[in-house]
Amino acid sequence: MKKKHLIIGFFVLFLLVAPFILWRMFPHPFSALLSSYEDDFTGFSGVMHNAAVENGSPRMDAYQIRSSDNAEMMQELAALLESSKYRNDFRNLLPWDAASSSKNSNHDVRTVAFTFTGAQTDRISVIFQEGNVLIANGAGISIYHPTNPELLDKIEAYMKHYGEKAEEGAE
Repeated sequence: MKKKHLIIGFFVLFLLVAPFILWRMFPHPFSALLSSYEDDFTGFSGVMHNAAVENGSPRMDAYQIRSSDNAEMMQELAALLESSKYRNDFRNLLPWDAASSSKNSNHDVRTVAFTFTGAQTDRISVIFQEGNVLIANGAGISIYHPTNPELLDKIEAYMKHYGEKAEEGAE
């Protein structure tokens, strides 16, 4: 009898935990992350910071795309962002802002941030760091993990192609 209760308890526990595991394991396309805003985007801007140490000397490169409504650039960026799927982070389930619990040690110091604007929506920021994508809107911050490990490299190449390089010492 005791063994039967134990089996039933594990089964109930599995039924409670399985939806969270499935929710985390199955990735979503980028368009699904912004589905309620996607049709409203009319422009975007972007900035990239890349810090490195070369031959013992620190170096920081920065590229910027000023506010743009260039349809070709937006389509290329959309295709780039759709080239990966995105997995949810368990911190998105917390009742408080997910960013307040994110204190991981990131060794890749490349950061790329895009801000999308629309006629009917507030600004939405999408921030890429190695292994993480943060999406910030009026409701808070959500964390995702891209399934394509080369995504940040491709975004860096996009920013170098379309962005203006900031002069050294300029802010």
